[in-house]
Amino acid sequence: MAAPIAAVPKEVFLEDLDSPNAAGQVTHAAESASNKLHHLLDVLEETGWIDVFTAALEQRESLLGILVDELNRPGAVQAVKSVIGLGQMFSNLDPAALTAMGKGVTDGVNRVYEGSMIEVHGIWDVLKASRDPDISRAFSTILTILKSMGEALR
Repeated sequence: MAAPIAAVPKEVFLEDLDSPNAAGQVTHAAESASNKLHHLLDVLEETGWIDVFTAALEQRESLLGILVDELNRPGAVQAVKSVIGLGQMFSNLDPAALTAMGKGVTDGVNRVYEGSMIEVHGIWDVLKASRDPDISRAFSTILTILKSMGEALR
């Protein structure tokens, strides 16, 4: 059985650089990266972010002190864990499903704000409204979410 390659000889890399196109490719790549970096710096300067970053770096000791003080507060670690948990939860959601549900919620809030609400004065109105296929679908969705939450809390 052959021994694994532990190191690549320098000659392998030098052979590629000796080819006529290699120098031009390296120069073009460096110019492209340089142009992109200049463009990024121009945009940061135009938007004022260069000043923000410069001020943050100049005041790094006091900013770090503030950050440490805030992290030492009783609820700070719990808040960071909660944000991480929410991030993990959202990363597991299907973006299309989340977008559809979000659109439904925002449309519903807008309808309430405009005053075109479904009037419910008792259980009979709820039962009558449940015959609407859209309301029935929403009830099914809510019940499915509640069942999954209960299973996860078990």
